[in-house]
Amino acid sequence: MTHAPTPICFAGQQSYALQEDQVLLQAELALTPPGPCAPLALQLWAARADDAAVTIKLAELPVPLPQHGATGLIPVQGYAPLALPAGRFSWLLSLAVVESTVTGVVEHDRIRFPIPTLFDLPQLTGPVQAELVGDDIRLMLPGVFNPRAAGSLSGSLTVGLWALPQPYLGGAFTGVLLGQQDLGQLAGQTTLEPGEMALPLPLSLAGDWVLTLMLREWTGGGYLTRDYQGLPGIPAAAMPVESLTGLPAPTAPAPVTVSATAPEPATADTPAAEDMISVNTASVETLAALKGVGAKLATAIAAGRPYATLADLRRVKGVGEKVLARLQAALKL
Repeated sequence: MTHAPTPICFAGQQSYALQEDQVLLQAELALTPPGPCAPLALQLWAARADDAAVTIKLAELPVPLPQHGATGLIPVQGYAPLALPAGRFSWLLSLAVVESTVTGVVEHDRIRFPIPTLFDLPQLTGPVQAELVGDDIRLMLPGVFNPRAAGSLSGSLTVGLWALPQPYLGGAFTGVLLGQQDLGQLAGQTTLEPGEMALPLPLSLAGDWVLTLMLREWTGGGYLTRDYQGLPGIPAAAMPVESLTGLPAPTAPAPVTVSATAPEPATADTPAAEDMISVNTASVETLAALKGVGAKLATAIAAGRPYATLADLRRVKGVGEKVLARLQAALKL
């Protein structure tokens, strides 16, 4: 982003109001001739209070282009989708007015709000522990706490292991989903107990990856990451050579670029929701057709209905951690 002498700047009052998955932005802009000639926008940004180099754009509101030659104050007010940064950090917020030109985005003015903000987001309650067990990565998952007000129900939560090309900093990211568990919704001021998850080693990933556990929540803008941890004890360099670098790069699943404000697309190993099978309504024959299930296990799964979460399949005889991981990739409630 470049900075330039500006025909438009902030004047008067500016404010923001966070409202769940939206933010109300208000500002007054002062124009001097000849004024901007390309699309304008208000952008809300967050910078880590302990590391100003980490900045994340939270929201953007288009600003109607003023008439050519217009001067004076222009009031701007409106709602924009909000994508809060993940993690338990304090953030310093700022409001910028930018212009989109053919050569890039030009920032005309910025105001900074001095009081640090800590967002109430679902969070992991402790460190994740991991170990290699045969051909699996075994994760001892921490609990999950919803710090919002009592009675405030979270969106649907998932906890998943991602392979990322670089350390995660809290916003949008690119990576490959290795596996996840659905946790359901969690009421405010309540805690979900710790659990376990076992995943097969990512044999088809070539290159250097950062393994990261992510707690994600379904919102009006899709799944957003709420908390995260780098996987301890199993950095990419310490993995068996054949597990992360044994196959050529073309065999790796295509990385997914996850927007901070849009649902993540499905990877080759993650069917789209409409293609997944309902564990509570599918026929025994349909369940038996899944890889590694068969008629006997499908009958046992059907007999244990209904299931409140996919993790409840673990109580079915014959469903171990490996089988559960495969079923969670193909089934939904």
